[in-house]
Amino acid sequence: MPGAPFAALEARVNRVARARMANATAVIAGVEVEGIYDEHFISPSGIESFDPVFQVEASAVMGIRHGDPVAVRGGNFTVAELQPDGAGWLVVRLEKA
Repeated sequence: MPGAPFAALEARVNRVARARMANATAVIAGVEVEGIYDEHFISPSGIESFDPVFQVEASAVMGIRHGDPVAVRGGNFTVAELQPDGAGWLVVRLEKA
């Protein structure tokens, strides 16, 4: 299988990245996963707001869908958008539930 060595390397790198950079544990559709939580400041049309996102290894949340419930850092959200990063991670854009 031509991509197998790279896929294995990518999986190892992602495990190390999660172990060193994860700053939150979330429950997504009933599954507990570790990842990186962030609230980006945005100001579309002059309205100040926050854009919460949770970055997680895609393999940890297989089957995640728009609208799935997410609990992280004491907040309750739903999945608003899914953005694969092409390197085995998924950026999950959240909206308040």
